[in-house]
Amino acid sequence: MLVVDGLSKSYGAISALSDVSVSVEAGEVLALVGENGAGKSTLVRCMARAETQDSGSVRVDGVEVGRTPRAAIEQGISVVWQDLALCENLDVAANLFLGREIASGMGLQRSAMHSAALRVFADLGVEVPDLSRPIHALSGGAATAGRHRTRNPRTAQGVDSGRADRGARGNRECNRTRRDSCVAGSWRGHHFGFAPD
Repeated sequence: MLVVDGLSKSYGAISALSDVSVSVEAGEVLALVGENGAGKSTLVRCMARAETQDSGSVRVDGVEVGRTPRAAIEQGISVVWQDLALCENLDVAANLFLGREIASGMGLQRSAMHSAALRVFADLGVEVPDLSRPIHALSGGAATAGRHRTRNPRTAQGVDSGRADRGARGNRECNRTRRDSCVAGSWRGHHFGFAPD
């Protein structure tokens, strides 16, 4: 379970979040919908520890989430950011494992990363014709849709802007995967042109 309790965040005199509390149960999908400036991204950023809240707490399965983005990832909070943050010169598998590469004393274990990437995309029901092709030759949606699965696939994730370059099928698959395999999930966006399965 993901629990946000009494979260507040201000930027100078501007209050972005004021005493926000929300809990998301196992298998539940929560949509954060609102106008620009409503605090959706700030909430997601605080949950993922990309921002430090002024007060309040974020817990996964009753344990306070650490203070750094790395700690949040290790505790299972994963965010697919609106800007997609892909390295277009790297292939799909390398993008899935950015910052969490599988390595040994001999260097990167590319075959292990490619095998894991194949499993991720099979779980998502997404066909990627060639995992060794650089991202600039493919749609970015597939790589970002699967990135959270290489972290801790049983826990919470957020999507910063629910329609960021995945299309309707990609959004449905992300939603299905979140519901079927995660403790909790949340979407953030201005509008949603699809219905959950």
